[in-house]
Amino acid sequence: MTRVNRADTLLTELRDIRRRLQLLEAARMRQGGTAPAVAAGPTGPTSPTEPGGASGAGGLAVPLLPVRPVDWPATTSADWERLAAIRLPAAGATGINLDVVADPGTSGAARVLVGGVTVGEDLPATAEPAHYTLPLPGIGAEVELEVEGRVLSGGGAVRVAAAVLL
Repeated sequence: MTRVNRADTLLTELRDIRRRLQLLEAARMRQGGTAPAVAAGPTGPTSPTEPGGASGAGGLAVPLLPVRPVDWPATTSADWERLAAIRLPAAGATGINLDVVADPGTSGAARVLVGGVTVGEDLPATAEPAHYTLPLPGIGAEVELEVEGRVLSGGGAVRVAAAVLL
């Protein structure tokens, strides 16, 4: 389902179904424990056939982000629109990586909110993809982290991919 007032095509419906499946799979991977950590490198067996390796038990599942910007959450709204959100436990995150891009001929902005309070400055979105890493303030209790976006000019969409750093 698109967020634009146009009839859905089979392709947009397929993308939406694919996006929903990825969200369900990511939620299933996080159940039963704390949020997944982002590893800097291998900490256990490197072979998938070794115990605890990629196909063995004891590994930590971390969902991957879509690579193509067309698959990232997007908005065509001139108002701030929520594109991604996650509940973080106390002291659960140190930062967030954001990739921001706008469709050709469009400019916009993205921002990060922790507990409803904006963290840092608004991040510009242009046709050239940009990568940002923002440190998060010390979190003393469970809080919701949100990523929002909006279009400032043009008729396209602003797209954002976000990954929390633990």
